[in-house]
Amino acid sequence: MAACRCCPICLTNGEWVIDGLNGIIAEDVAQLAPSLMRAMTLAEDNEQLARSVAINRELVPAKALHADNMAAFAALYRELLARQGKTGGVAARQEQG
Repeated sequence: MAACRCCPICLTNGEWVIDGLNGIIAEDVAQLAPSLMRAMTLAEDNEQLARSVAINRELVPAKALHADNMAAFAALYRELLARQGKTGGVAARQEQG
């Protein structure tokens, strides 16, 4: 999001986006059009956009725990496969080897 210098719009609880600071939160689908207009206005202000980009460039590495998330996803995948009586393919081979 920060790399392309755009303003994210979220339909979420705002865990990553602080409304008006580093993106826009649309409370529901009905608010998407007005939220898009707010994002476009925010993106026209180069100073505000630069602040948003800086915040997002710090926020993503701090919150995006790629290795942890991938390990949890792999564990869930193995659990689901085990329930079906199947082997874990690459994940199972990595654990064994």
